[in-house]
Amino acid sequence: MFARAGFEAKPKEAPAAVPTAAAAAAAPAAEAKNACPPALKKAIDESYEKFIKNKEGDTTSEGEKWELVNQTDVAKIWRAKLPGQSVYRWRAEQTLYGPKSGIVAELFDFSKRAGPNGWDEKLKAGRIHKQYDDNYRVAIFSSNPVFGGVISSREFIEARVIKPEQPDGGYLVAGMGLDEKIWGPVLGDDFPKGDKSCTRALAFPGGGFCMSPVTPGTNPETPQEWKCQLVMATLLGGWIPTGTINAASAQVMTEAAVAQRDHMLKKFKQ
Repeated sequence: MFARAGFEAKPKEAPAAVPTAAAAAAAPAAEAKNACPPALKKAIDESYEKFIKNKEGDTTSEGEKWELVNQTDVAKIWRAKLPGQSVYRWRAEQTLYGPKSGIVAELFDFSKRAGPNGWDEKLKAGRIHKQYDDNYRVAIFSSNPVFGGVISSREFIEARVIKPEQPDGGYLVAGMGLDEKIWGPVLGDDFPKGDKSCTRALAFPGGGFCMSPVTPGTNPETPQEWKCQLVMATLLGGWIPTGTINAASAQVMTEAAVAQRDHMLKKFKQ
């Protein structure tokens, strides 16, 4: 879903706002044939509310203070403590140029972004595995090895809600990682089968991406500047020292912001 940074060997406890397997299994069955399962919808909606709190203001949804750790002419990067974990919650803000639908397609259409023909060299592959009513969906994607192969490919399975028409004309997607032990029994075939060659990663609830026009009231399909915000907190598995990765995360996120800016300018700037 998003450029990822931050690695952790093992979570100290289950991510907040993720129900136990028993609680998820006990939820009532979805009423409509293609409705998002109620337990999953509830968890996604709670993650969305966390994201709204995380993307603005001085503190996170857990009440931790955001600390500005890197600022360039391309992006600002903040981090905050994540209670019970040794990884941080991260927030990035940058400006991208282009029409709304074009930027969204370049960022979220895996056929454009991932793979050998995609523009993002960090993204190996991805697809939307299941699309429910009301813009709820399950996605699976993987990263290419980084740091010269020191960090192997990571795989993400995420649940998302898309809110394509924001009051200011912008776009928002919020989501959370899906732990197979919890959600596999609940979703059945709706839970994607992973790539055994990749290490499974897990994103904490409260992450997402949103974009808002820098100049309100303009036609969203007119190429223009968009304020873009990203929030994430991720356990990427493996045994790389967390302190080392925490120290490198701001640089990795800044590099991702540069790649996105350059690609959008090349694509849409006439």
